[in-house]
Amino acid sequence: MTSFRRIAGGCWPVVWSPVATLFRELPDTAPHGWRWLSAWMSEVWVQSGAVPSTVVISGGQGAGKSTLAALLVDALGRAGVTAQRVGLDDYYFGRSERAALAEAVHPLFITRGVPGTHDVAHLRESLAALCKSGELLLPRFDKGVDEPCPISQWLKVSAPVDTVVLEGWCLGVSPESDAQLRTPINALERDEDAAGRWRHHVNRRLGDDYAQLLDGSEFLMYLQVPDLDAVYRWRAAQEHQLPAAQRMTASRLRRFIAHFERLTRALDRQLAGRCNLTVSLGPRHGIRRCQAGERSF
Repeated sequence: MTSFRRIAGGCWPVVWSPVATLFRELPDTAPHGWRWLSAWMSEVWVQSGAVPSTVVISGGQGAGKSTLAALLVDALGRAGVTAQRVGLDDYYFGRSERAALAEAVHPLFITRGVPGTHDVAHLRESLAALCKSGELLLPRFDKGVDEPCPISQWLKVSAPVDTVVLEGWCLGVSPESDAQLRTPINALERDEDAAGRWRHHVNRRLGDDYAQLLDGSEFLMYLQVPDLDAVYRWRAAQEHQLPAAQRMTASRLRRFIAHFERLTRALDRQLAGRCNLTVSLGPRHGIRRCQAGERSF
């Protein structure tokens, strides 16, 4: 139960052979480390009889939350557990709703991303419906056109499921103090939010409906990015998966990521080493270290 093997640049606990078997069954196009982590977590939960009903994956942009969530759902399914991934990004408001928020509160809300730009009420309805018998549709958001996908493209799901894997970049962040909010963290805040209206509104939303998204969650995982430069590189890689006409320019992408800097830094202060599992990533996106309580490997 305590032996270790060096795999993919990190020390992984090899608990029993089903972990290796499940690893081989997962898609070999997925990142090597994510496959081992998903297989190991699934087997630990299943063999211990402690499969969580809700797993929350948080972390900076481009960290790999969606990829890991999908692999974890796959691994759990192969281990006999019905699971469903739910992504916070699929609940963004469209441009017209954000334009109304920008006019009513602050112009920076025209840009999707920060708390306040998601339909959290709809997300909570989806999470509740996944616990009940019946069929439901989970929305999808098209980042290329910056609008929700047509309902015809939403995902039909049969409920209930044993485990919900909820992933989102700002999940688990707690509100900051007025003193912390007072000083702008970058040029965007200094030049476009001098009075602090935007960041104070984001902060209030963090403390109410976004905090409620973690109610009942049994396992919180944090994917720790090495630095903000890595966030930019990894987010740029995601951008290149879009059609050329829909990609942001380098300058637009830098400005876009500036919207997330405050909460990305807060994530690291608040969650690293303090949640159920912290996965520290290296500059090339590989898993450098995992920490679970007092144990690290």
